[in-house]
Amino acid sequence: MIIDFKGLLDEMEDSEIFAIANDARPGSDYLLNSVLPEVKRRGYSAKSNKMRIKSTMAKLVAMDSPYPRSGVSERSGFEHAIAKMAVEMPFPEAYLRELRDLVQGLLAQNVDGKEQLVETMFNFTDKLLVQPHLDTAEWLRGQALFTGEIDWESDGIHLEVDYGIPDDNFLTARTGGDGYGGATSKFWTDWHEAQRILKNRVTGVIMRTETLQTIMYNPVNGIKVVKADDVGGIFQFQRVVAMNGVNVISDDARDNITVIVHDGEGEVLDESALGTGATKVLPFVPVGAIGVIGKYDSRQFVVGTGSTPDPTPIQLGYTHVGPTEEGNGRLGRWANAYVPQGQQWQFIGQSASNVLPVIDAPERIVIMTTEVV
Repeated sequence: MIIDFKGLLDEMEDSEIFAIANDARPGSDYLLNSVLPEVKRRGYSAKSNKMRIKSTMAKLVAMDSPYPRSGVSERSGFEHAIAKMAVEMPFPEAYLRELRDLVQGLLAQNVDGKEQLVETMFNFTDKLLVQPHLDTAEWLRGQALFTGEIDWESDGIHLEVDYGIPDDNFLTARTGGDGYGGATSKFWTDWHEAQRILKNRVTGVIMRTETLQTIMYNPVNGIKVVKADDVGGIFQFQRVVAMNGVNVISDDARDNITVIVHDGEGEVLDESALGTGATKVLPFVPVGAIGVIGKYDSRQFVVGTGSTPDPTPIQLGYTHVGPTEEGNGRLGRWANAYVPQGQQWQFIGQSASNVLPVIDAPERIVIMTTEVV
C-alpha cells in the first residue's frame, strides 16, 4: 500500500498542529515559570503599567459626616516590545523511511496509520518545535531575574531590556577569600543583608547545584544540612556557631535557609564553530548567582485582573506570550508541518512565538553572587 505522507499531513487541520504546540506547558524542569508564569495576552508589547490601588486603614468619622478618602494609587512604567523567536527543523529522509516502515507494519495489522503519524507529529512538534521555545523563554527569565536585564544578540538582532531592579539589591559580587567557598566567606553577611532589604519576608532562594555545593562544603560557613531532597531539588540547612568553645546550632531564626535548586540548561549552536553542528550549554540560572525572593504584597488591587487567582508565593510577574501573525493573530505559539514542493523526501517543521518576561515587582528580588570553586 502506498503511504502518502503529504496527503496525511494535508488531512491534519492547521488547528491540530496549533493545538499540539499550545497544549505543551512548561513543566517542573522550568522552575522559573513559577516565578514569571506564562500568560497569553493580546498585543505585541509586554507591559506592566496597570494602576495598582493599595488599601489604607479606615479612619474615624463622625455621624452624619462625609466619608474620608482611602487608598493610594500607583502606576508602574515597564513596557517593551515582545521578542519574536522561530525554529525550522527538517524531518530527514532516513527518519521518513523508518516511519514509513513502521506505518506499513501497522497497516498490515489493520491499525490506523494516520493515528501513528499524528502521534509522531506530536512528538516531533513537542520535542523539536516547542521545547526550543520553552528553553529560550526559561533562559530569558533567568537573565531577567538573576542579572536584572536581557542583553542578547542573536543572528544580528540585539534584544536589550532593563528590568529596574534597584542597585542596592545587587549585593557585592564575592571573589577570592570573601567568596562563599573562601577562607573569609561573606555568605552569612550577605544572607542577612538580603533579609534586611526584603524586610525578613523571604519566600524563595534559588541557585544551581555548583553554587549550593560551594556554600555547603566550605567549613567556614558552618552549614548543617537538615533536609536534602535530590528529586524535588529542595535543601534546608542551618548555621552552626561556636558558643563557649562548643559548636551548636544557631538559635537565630535568620540562620535557617531553604534552597530551591534549578540545574536546567538549554543548548544553542556554537556560533564560533558554525557549520560543525557543535553546541554549547546555557544554564537557565547563572553559575554563582543566588536569587532571594521577597514576599508578594497582597494588599493591592490590580485593575483588569478580574478574578485572577492569587499569585504563587514566589511570583514576581509574568511571561507575556503574545499572538503570532503566522497563526493569524491567535494567542500562543504557532507550529506547522508540511512536505515542501519538489522535496518530497522530507517534511519540514516550523514554529514561532512572541515572548518576553515581565517583572512587576523588581524590588522583591535580591541577587547574591559568588565565585564558584
